[in-house]
Amino acid sequence: MSTDILSIPGSMLSWAHNLRNPVNAQGCTKVWRLEIIPQLGNPWQPTTSGTALRPTSLLAWNCNGFNYKGNALLALANRCNIGVVILGGHLRKSYNYEPKMDGYKTFNQVADKGFRGLCMLVRNDLGAYRKQTKSPHLMHLVITGVEKGKVWHIFGIYLQSGTQHGSTRRQQLLPLWDTINRILDNDPASRITVGGDFNIPLKGISQLALRKTAGRSKSSSAIDHWLVSSQVLPLSTKTKVHREMASTYHGLSDHAAIGFKLRKINHETQTSPQMKWDKKLLKGNSFELLVHDNWAEFEENEPLDEQADKWHNILEKTAAEMGIRRTLERPKSYITQPQKKAYPSGIG
Repeated sequence: MSTDILSIPGSMLSWAHNLRNPVNAQGCTKVWRLEIIPQLGNPWQPTTSGTALRPTSLLAWNCNGFNYKGNALLALANRCNIGVVILGGHLRKSYNYEPKMDGYKTFNQVADKGFRGLCMLVRNDLGAYRKQTKSPHLMHLVITGVEKGKVWHIFGIYLQSGTQHGSTRRQQLLPLWDTINRILDNDPASRITVGGDFNIPLKGISQLALRKTAGRSKSSSAIDHWLVSSQVLPLSTKTKVHREMASTYHGLSDHAAIGFKLRKINHETQTSPQMKWDKKLLKGNSFELLVHDNWAEFEENEPLDEQADKWHNILEKTAAEMGIRRTLERPKSYITQPQKKAYPSGIG
């Protein structure tokens, strides 16, 4: 049985994607599998692809009405080099008045009865196109230019508020789980991020959460979350809560904005993963390691230098299969320290 982990940046939340059956065990939360969500043709056409020149941040904010808030959002985007903004609750009911921001293209779902609106703003140096979903509460963009040679699936989400809509919110999440399952079935190494206002506490999404995204459970932003796939987790910093955007801190909404930074990785010069020997397992299984069937591949009549290489490779392969030697979960050689200097103003 194969599983792929979906996690919040900073190891705040994880659940398992199961290829066959729903899971509900330690380290996992139940995942639903429904029919695939179809993709439509026009007007969901790709935009021109580009290349991100700097490390990119992702941001989600329930703005509670977009009026007069564009300048504050643009200032935050300039300061933090935000590549994609998920904007929930913009309250715009016409495509003629959709939220716009200099240097960004807008993908919009207008507000309607029981739905306060959802849009995603993508910086112009990133390529993006929208895939149709069955629910206006979920937006799915395919992004290029974030990582060289990789396509990113970024989902924006904005679910109904109110305790009376608890079951409705759970139903609205089903297409999201289904789509994620399908993507991971096709490619377990897919880059997936999900951000927005779930109107569900983190504990409600997973009982295994280590801490709330926005601190105190009574905070409005405790229902706003970022979730990422296991392949994105090593590329991401911990989630940052921009409390200056919340009215409690003289901001413009009852929700703080939340985001995280993606670290650029050069795969051509990337350092090999760090490996670690488990000394206790080695001591207890040394005999089994030395008589393993893998040693049948060793040829004693080869040149000495080739024998040495072959012996070393078989040893490491066998130890890895037995769990005696394994990869560190987050090798430091993969990750550069986050830059503490402020980004220059202006949009890339």
